This record gives sequence, C-alpha cells and structure tokens, in this order.
Amino acid sequence: MTTSRTTTTTVSSTAGPSRPRPAPPPPIDLTAHDEEGMEDEDEDEIIRRAQARVERVRARKAAAAAKKAAEEKAARAAAARERAAQEARERANRARQQEAEVLERRRLLAEAATARSQRGTSPSEMSVSPRRPVVEIRRKAASKEKGKAKAQPIGNDPDDGDDGDDADDDEEREPCERSNILAPTRDSNGRFVSRPLSEPATNPLERLATGEIGIDLDLGDWSPLDSPVKNFSERQSESPSPTKPRQPKPLTPNAQPRPMATQQPLTRFSGDPDDPIQPATFLQDFEVRMTELMTPRADLASRIKPYLERDSRAWDWYTEDLTATERTGPWEAFETKFHARFPSQKKEKKSAKSYLTSLEGERITHEQIMTTSEDTNQPYHQWWADRLLRLAKGAEIEKTKQSIGAVWKKLPYALKKTVDEEHDNWADFTSAIKAVKWGVLKVEAEHEASRKVLPPIPETPRTKLAGDFAAARISSPPSPSPMRARPAYAGNTGGRKPRRVFTSLNEARKEVLRRGIAAKVQQPNTPEGFAAWKAELLEWASRHGVDGALSELTIVPLKPGTEAVCSGECFRCGGTRHGFEVPCPKPGAIPPVESDWRAYCQRELGGRVARVNAVHVLGPEAIFEGMVESGNGEGSAF
Repeated sequence: MTTSRTTTTTVSSTAGPSRPRPAPPPPIDLTAHDEEGMEDEDEDEIIRRAQARVERVRARKAAAAAKKAAEEKAARAAAARERAAQEARERANRARQQEAEVLERRRLLAEAATARSQRGTSPSEMSVSPRRPVVEIRRKAASKEKGKAKAQPIGNDPDDGDDGDDADDDEEREPCERSNILAPTRDSNGRFVSRPLSEPATNPLERLATGEIGIDLDLGDWSPLDSPVKNFSERQSESPSPTKPRQPKPLTPNAQPRPMATQQPLTRFSGDPDDPIQPATFLQDFEVRMTELMTPRADLASRIKPYLERDSRAWDWYTEDLTATERTGPWEAFETKFHARFPSQKKEKKSAKSYLTSLEGERITHEQIMTTSEDTNQPYHQWWADRLLRLAKGAEIEKTKQSIGAVWKKLPYALKKTVDEEHDNWADFTSAIKAVKWGVLKVEAEHEASRKVLPPIPETPRTKLAGDFAAARISSPPSPSPMRARPAYAGNTGGRKPRRVFTSLNEARKEVLRRGIAAKVQQPNTPEGFAAWKAELLEWASRHGVDGALSELTIVPLKPGTEAVCSGECFRCGGTRHGFEVPCPKPGAIPPVESDWRAYCQRELGGRVARVNAVHVLGPEAIFEGMVESGNGEGSAF
C-alpha cells in the first residue's frame, strides 16, 4: 500500500499588506493506514495458507488410498499364488498316489511272471498249454512314408527277402489302421493266420487291474517294464506347465458302447397287407434306431435287412427285386422305392367341425375339480382349460367367442361362481378358468358334491319287507275325541280345498320366525313322542284353525323323525329331498299343514336356519286329513 503525502509551500510576498497565514492541515495518521494494509495482507495470507493446508491434506489422503489399494492388490495376488501352490501340491500328491498304485501293480505282475518262469514248462505241457497272450506295444514310426509291400508267394517268408535272416520276424507289427486289430500271426507252416476275434488284444496289466484275469496268468515273455504307462517323472517332463501336471491315465478296460436302458427291440416288418405296422411308421422307427446307434445315413439302406421278417414280401423285395447298388446306395433313393412298393394308409385329418362338436360336448364335474391331471400333475381344471383351448384351435374359433356360452352353461356351480360368460375369445376364457385358485375351488366343489343326493335304491322283495317293518307302528289307544268328517268349505264348487294364506314377512318378522323355529322342540321318534306331537297339532288347529293363515307366530309342530325346515327336505314326506326328477316314495306322510309350513319357511327364509326342537301342534282331528293311512287300518300312520 502507498500513502500520498501533501506538501504545502508558503511564498512570502514583499508587496502589500501582510495577511494571516493559513493553518497547516492536520498530520496524516500513517499508522492507521499501515495497520489497515497489514490486516488486508494477513487475510490473504491466511487464505493462501488454508488452501495450501487443504491441498496437503488431500494429497495425503490420495497417497494413503493408493497405498491401501496397492496393499489389497498385493494381498489378493499373494492369496491367488497360495491357492495355485496348494492346488499344485494337491495334484502332485494325487499323482504320487497313483504312481504308487501303478508301481504296486507292476510289482505284483513281476512277481507273478517270475514265479511262472521259475516253474517252467515241459514239452508236453507246451503242446497243450493255452495260447499265451500277445501284448503289442505301439511305437511311433521313424518315417511317415508308407512303403508298398511286394507280393510274396504262398509258403515263403515275406520278411526274409531270400537273405536267410529271419530276425525281423520278431519285430513288432503295426496294427491295422482301419480295424485297430493286431497283425495276423503265423501257423506252423509259416502262413499268416488271422487272430481269433474272441481274444481281445488288451494289455495284461489292464486285464489284471479290472479283475478279468488272475495273478497266475501265463504272461510269457511280457515284462511289466513294457507297460505303456509312463512313470511320474516322464509325465512331469511332458507336462506343458509345471503348475498343472498332467493327470496319469487310470487303467480301465476297453470301453464298450453301453446299450440304452430304454431301448426296445424294433418289430420286424413283413410288408403283408394285414401287417398292423404301417410301412411309413416302420421306416421312421428304423431311422430313429439307427440315429441312436450313430449309424451314418449313407449306410442305412444296407443295415435294414436284419429288421425285415424272413421269407416275407419285404424280405423277397429287398433280396431279389433290388440290385446290389440299390441296397447299398443313398438312403433317399431307397426310401422312395420302399414307399412305392409298400404304400402306407393315409391318416385322415380331423375336420374343424369335429373339433367343434368335441368342444361343445366337454364337461367337468365337481369330483374332477378336486383331483389333479395324471399327465401333467397340475390341477384338473387348469389341464381342462388347456384342452378347451386346443380344441378351439382345432375348430379354428380360438379368436372368436363362438360356443363359449354353450361350454359355460355346462360348467359346475363352483366354476360358474367365479368365471364370467362374457369373454371376447377362447384364450381369455380359458385363462379365467386357470386363474381360479385351486384351494378355493376345492372347497366349493366339496360343498357342492356333498349336496348331491344319492339315487334311490331299486326296490327288491327284501328291501320292500324291510320298509314294511320300518313303517309298522305300535297301535295307540283311540283318541278320546270323536273322528270328524271332512269339513265342507263354502264356495268350494270344484271340490278342491281353498288355498292357504301365506303372510309375507320383512326382515324383522323373519328374525322373529327364526327365533320361533329355534325355540320349538321336535318330539322324539317314539310312541310317546308321537302322542305328544298329536296333542300339539290338535292344539294348533284349535287355536289357528285347520286352514289358518301361516305367519311368523304360527309355528307348526313337525312330525317326529322328519327333517328340519329349510334343510332341503321333501315337502310331501318331510324326509331328505329325492330330487326333482324322482317322485316322492311316501307322499302324504305328513299333514297338509306341515307341508304348507315347510314350503312357507323355505320361501321366506331360503336357507338352513337353526334346527328347531320342533313339537307339533294339533287342533281338531281334521288337521290330520290328507295323511296316507297304512298298517292294519287302525288310526293314522305317522
């Protein structure tokens, strides 16, 4: 900061009067300006120092984070190296164990060979001793050039070359490149003979390891040192990586193709017109079988002969009509000739109309809803919905709403309750059926199935006799009141009884009716109970009249042994409902007023109410008119 200084110069004048000198300005406070500048300098310095401190803190944090990351990376690398070393040690241990097993097997074989050679064989034993196994050790040829062997006359040695040196007869022969079979051996005359196919050319070490041969096998000149199994050091030297040594190959017998467990024998084709096997089906099954056996397609025509029935039309056609070229030619040409000679019966496709008929006839019951599908083990209604959609696609109406209403009408109540009829296509309709929860659906189905009434048992002489015994009653003493004749009704021109008046009830009066039914006690099904019921019914008729109106206050006593009101009972006999299509077996078994009362309660209340302990009231004896009499003719039967 710079401070300006003001200098005042006084010039004295010699002329004129003297004037007073102006007062000098007050001195400038330089200390205040210096302090203010220092304060500004201190603030800037503080800010610079703070910023430098922040930068240093940030640098330290970044260095610490980088150091920590480097340490973590080094720790991970060390852990990875440790794991790799541990795996290498484990592999080396396994290799050493396997090497020890191989050495132990070699030792056993060497002991067996030594013991066999020490025993020796006599000339007579040599003539009858079994043939010793020939072990072939494959070696890489020194040169890859293939030389052509010259033809040799039969009876001469092709290896001597007329030089008298037969030392090369003992050289190891290379196996056949195509069949992988050992080279043929010679007989006593020097001729080449093929090795029997029953003797597998396997290593005795492998046969001993698998238990195929015993320890006392005649190994001949074979030595365990000739085993193709390499020792551990050789394998380590050939290993591409020291950390990943090659695992020793275990000694296993020659792998044979294992037949498929589910493979079934293919039925032979005869080509007869009455053969149940269709030619096209047989040819397709044959192709599948050859595919399972990994047979080239070019060889199918030559492999079909064993699958033809001998001395049949197909056999004669294959062996006589076809040429050798056709029997070994391409499969497509053979297939064309086969179909031309043995045409198959065409299978007619199901029409859309047939699918529609099947779709409209589909049904599902409550019993099926409670089960699962045997094919997919899913709830039956879901499997059934998928079947509906397949049939709709077969009928070509899956994108329309055609026949949805017809199928919906046949649904059981449990499905109708949750599935709507209005759907635009079959996919939506079947999806709605499948979306219903099976647990809720089973509860509804069980309830509906429990309400199903069993069909009546057909009457037989035995059941008729049992019914007669059950309907028999002990005769009761005659009623003290005289029997009344059937009353005549005024205005009854048609000879019919006037209709009873039913009083309609609101909710409050319905509740009164429910309480009255619940409070009423039904008499027991005994002679004493029948007598009490008769007295109550006579009292009811005296109070309300024989044809009195029915309301919530006129509780009619129920006949002993009958069902409660609003329980789905029959209104004509008071028993369990027989169904709308089955006639009542005992009409008139209860008084007409009780029939009307049961119908009235069902109309007003609609469902099951609290079971009444109903007791039945009787007025004048005319209340019993309309009941069917049975028995010995003495009194009414209840």
